[in-house]
Amino acid sequence: MIPDCAVSKKTDMSAEEIEKLVNRTLKAGSLLGGLNTCLTRSVIRCRLMRENGIDARVMLGLNKGDEELAGHSWVVWPGGPDHPPNPADYDDIQMIPTLEKQPGWSPEFSQRNSRKQDKK
Repeated sequence: MIPDCAVSKKTDMSAEEIEKLVNRTLKAGSLLGGLNTCLTRSVIRCRLMRENGIDARVMLGLNKGDEELAGHSWVVWPGGPDHPPNPADYDDIQMIPTLEKQPGWSPEFSQRNSRKQDKK
């Protein structure tokens, strides 16, 4: 998977610079028919952050209704973002890359904070 790479030692761009770059690029691309979804933004942000020395992770929050599957993806990293989504709003949460594949920093919340654990 694209964000499943090691954290680089170089630090050419800050997390804020990467956020602005990705938002502007995808906004411009969407005017030409490009895909601008939370998953697209998250994967690109995470990969660029990891390539710039930031131990970022993509979080995937999923809710399975009777007839549909809904979800959201976002990026977390040490010191940011300011207001990530609440894990309790999701039935299941996955983190990419996993700590098994890429050991390092992990957000304080995890699948144990999701609604999935409340249903047991």
